[in-house]
Amino acid sequence: MGEWFKRLIKKHTCFYCGLTVDKANLYTVKLETGEGPHEIKACKECGKHLDETLKEIEDVKNGGNLSP
Repeated sequence: MGEWFKRLIKKHTCFYCGLTVDKANLYTVKLETGEGPHEIKACKECGKHLDETLKEIEDVKNGGNLSP
């Protein structure tokens, strides 16, 4: 198998920080937006940050308060 094909299958780039990670360490974030479904590939750290941010947005949207 060619080297370019291995990189195509096994290596992906994080949408936020640009870090190249193995497919096993990549998180796929699926969002339902006003423009339709959207999919983002993120590394572990960026995925955690995005998850926390989206949870806070949902909390505010559902009438909860943000905790400091």
